[in-house]
Amino acid sequence: MFVQNFMRYFTESLVIAIVAFYIPKVTLNINELLMISLTGAFSLMILDLFAPQVGVALRYGMGGTLGYNNVNTPVTLFGGNDEGNDECNGDPWCESVTGMKKKFGIN
Repeated sequence: MFVQNFMRYFTESLVIAIVAFYIPKVTLNINELLMISLTGAFSLMILDLFAPQVGVALRYGMGGTLGYNNVNTPVTLFGGNDEGNDECNGDPWCESVTGMKKKFGIN
């Protein structure tokens, strides 16, 4: 049980560190990456201990958000609309997300 849980949190910590390294426009040093990844892993561990359903929902939310963004990005690379005009093609979910991004000024 301990090894399984350790591997789960180690993997989550590694994924958080990779995301924290590649997504920001500012280069982070190793100490900052380590603190971010350990904070994320400990937060997920605490959620698993005291509120397991919240931890599961958080993982699904993170995975769904990252997966949705990664699935829609390659479409413009392989013949999609590169100007960003009508990038949703009538998809209501995409239109609502695009509307929220415009409302809050997120590119």
